[in-house]
Amino acid sequence: MITWFCEWRDVGGLSTGVSDSDVRAIASLVRICKPIESATLMRPVPAVDPHYQDTSKSSCLVMQIDFRDALSLESALTRSGPLAALCEPMLFPSLSDLKPTQEVMLGRNYPVARRAQSEGQEIAYLVTYSGPAQDELSWHTSYLARHRVVLTKLVGIKQLEIFTPAIAVSGLPIPFVRSLQRNRTLFDSADAMMEAMLSEVRTELRSDFENFPPYEGEARHEPHSLVRIV
Repeated sequence: MITWFCEWRDVGGLSTGVSDSDVRAIASLVRICKPIESATLMRPVPAVDPHYQDTSKSSCLVMQIDFRDALSLESALTRSGPLAALCEPMLFPSLSDLKPTQEVMLGRNYPVARRAQSEGQEIAYLVTYSGPAQDELSWHTSYLARHRVVLTKLVGIKQLEIFTPAIAVSGLPIPFVRSLQRNRTLFDSADAMMEAMLSEVRTELRSDFENFPPYEGEARHEPHSLVRIV
């Protein structure tokens, strides 16, 4: 799949967060955008990973839309398409003080051992490696061969997605960013994610992290509540 991320961040300390009404309005907007394989909104939640407790720099809102192919994605990102309304500040007042960015990536959905769902709020853990790496191909090869396998062993994990950079054309007047890589793990609840973060597998992940091939930049770890749109 090919995935479009749109992220809104508070860079001036002026935002009070994204309102529920704006989240509902964005969801309604996305639902009329065709064809879409899936779409979710992610909103920050208090830290549930003891290794990364500072969530003060987390995105205020992240939208992830998965498309079947690049042509479908690019047709949705034209200036006359439905997603162009995201750039109209009067339509979504709580976004007016936030800085949006967009990114296009190739997505991979890996099988995991699923357990019964709870009735809690699903938690998506979005990890972004800004990069660059000294040898990008070597970095990805190592990550997919080792780190990805360990991630699938996390207790309670119900989904694992890994994203690498792609190039696509967008007509939306939103700045592009390019990350070295992103991954998103999904859990049934904050408690389920906390259990995974306190496990021996989490310790194994941390050890493997220390042995990544050389790269620069930050590794943002951001827990979010998940809102399913499509």
